[in-house]
Order: sequence, then C-alpha cells, then structure tokens
Amino acid sequence: MALTLAGRAGRRGPQAKILGLLRDEGPLSRARLADRLGVSRTTIAAEVGRLAELELAKDAGPASSRGGRRTTLVDFNVDEYTPLCFES
Repeated sequence: MALTLAGRAGRRGPQAKILGLLRDEGPLSRARLADRLGVSRTTIAAEVGRLAELELAKDAGPASSRGGRRTTLVDFNVDEYTPLCFES
C-alpha cells in the first residue's frame, strides 16, 4: 500500500511540514507545532492523528513540567520507518 501525505501538487501539505519540523527540531508539543506552522491546534491534532494512523509519528512522552498540566510531545516514529526526503 502506498502512503501519501496530504497536500496539493507543488505544495507541501501540513503533514509534510509537521514531519519536517519533527525531523529538524526533534520532539515538539502539538501547541508548539501549531504556533510554528501558523495553524490552529485543532488542525494540528487532526494531522498528527493521521500521521499516527500511518505510523509516521508517535507520542514521545510528556514534556518537562512548567507547573501546569504537562503536554505530550510528538516525534517521528523512527522505530518503524527511516524517513527519506528528496527535494528538487
């Protein structure tokens, strides 16, 4: 089965952008991903959910505490896949 990331031809979709940030910066919270990409947290939650279904992303455990509710970090699922990227 071929796996595809959502997006329009010639544009990187939000899933590809999420994976790019996780590749470049390591585990991030959903809130941080939303801030970095300039999209809503609802959009990030949906896209991360899709990436998790494809086993491309996974929960990486809780972030360090800042006194409030701890957020869960998202990371590449390198246990299952080795990401390859080609840009022209």
